[in-house]
Amino acid sequence: MLDSALQSALQEKRYSQFVLEKQRLGSGWVLWVRSEQIKEIARLLFDDSTQPMDALEAVTSFEMPQERVVVMTYFLRSWSQPERDLKIRYSLPLPKKQKGPKEYLEIPSVADIWKQAVPMEKQLSKQFQMKFV
Repeated sequence: MLDSALQSALQEKRYSQFVLEKQRLGSGWVLWVRSEQIKEIARLLFDDSTQPMDALEAVTSFEMPQERVVVMTYFLRSWSQPERDLKIRYSLPLPKKQKGPKEYLEIPSVADIWKQAVPMEKQLSKQFQMKFV
């Protein structure tokens, strides 16, 4: 079951407009969101007065070649309630293959929300030719 405060937030439509799908994963939840709204939901989660998700533990990405997408995952936790964890996921289409210089995949940066994102985004930029904007 979703923890009660997050369930309430989803029902009150604070977050529901952003969530495409909810999945249980271990002790926490995965929320699939729209890629174009990642910064907006990240800010809402960070600033939530009842249970802020104020710690970004990791940012990962993986490619799904058959679907021609990259999936981004943000692993979040609350400093005030460390047992709370949440993963936010979204997918972006891969750039079309072309001759010449490689095209960078533009990813919305969350470094202005979680300072911990700065080194994580730099590492992903180097590894996967992503450009965080």
